[in-house]
Amino acid sequence: MVDLPLTDSLPAQDSGDAARRLALRVCAWQHRHPLARRVEPGEVAGLGVIALPYGPAGGAGEPAPLYHQPRLLPGLSHRALVDFAQRHAVPYRPGAADWPQRAVERADASTEPAPQTRYLLTAAINDTRARSAMPRRLLIAPEGAAIWGRRELSRLRIGLAALAVLMALAAAAALVLRGGPRQAPAPARPAAAAASAPIAAAPAVASAVAPPVPLPASTAVPAVPVPASVAASGASVPPAAAPSGPHFALVSAPAKKRAAAEATLAQVHQVLGPAMAHLQAQIMPSPEGYVVTIWPLPTQADAERLAEVLARRGVAMKWLEF
Repeated sequence: MVDLPLTDSLPAQDSGDAARRLALRVCAWQHRHPLARRVEPGEVAGLGVIALPYGPAGGAGEPAPLYHQPRLLPGLSHRALVDFAQRHAVPYRPGAADWPQRAVERADASTEPAPQTRYLLTAAINDTRARSAMPRRLLIAPEGAAIWGRRELSRLRIGLAALAVLMALAAAAALVLRGGPRQAPAPARPAAAAASAPIAAAPAVASAVAPPVPLPASTAVPAVPVPASVAASGASVPPAAAPSGPHFALVSAPAKKRAAAEATLAQVHQVLGPAMAHLQAQIMPSPEGYVVTIWPLPTQADAERLAEVLARRGVAMKWLEF
């Protein structure tokens, strides 16, 4: 069998519908990790086929691998390759007919064709933002959803997740400090006094809950829910005290100079005004430059509405989940 090189420059969309389906599958695998960099199907390239030689089936009914490949892909040991192929390799050649194929050589130095050949698919993820970066090659099961490889993580998503953890810890510590020692329950009062208590306490409760600051209709933004017990106490809530689960953030386009990001941050505060009371807006470094982030937003709909409000005022931001 001919051992053809697997080029990393072949765009996925040039190979027809089979390439498009495989590219979408690779993107879905990449995005299953919440901290992974988001990729587009056009960044999936270098599609190809791996042909593995096997001997005749033994007593257990499984053919023995005739190859030894400890460095087929970076980080893939020979044992891991054998295990992955045993579970996911197929006896027919998958993929499009024009995809290149790499025929792995026999480890016994025999020139005879292998009694059996099994196949896997492969693809690479290009990083279009870093021209000098090498593609990340993957090993793919022709059937099923299994993919072997290392996902490239997003520095921005890691930073947002770390900030969320820190803010959650700070919020928990603040609640503990504000709680103080528990007091013993007060003795029961006579029924007449208890009946008049709600009337006497009503003015105090009304004065403890400050009315919300109204915003102009042009700058109305989605509200971040705040527990009623905390609002009645007048205490401020850190952004990370939002309910558990997925959160969303807005991210600006990267700026080469920090001064440009600071100008965008100032514009965000000017547009949103009091709505920033329960949100965090700050500048974070990224591989492309400095970005402005606004977080946490509880739902995707909240993030989309807030992005629309900012866009109407000339501040373009995109939402992401973290």
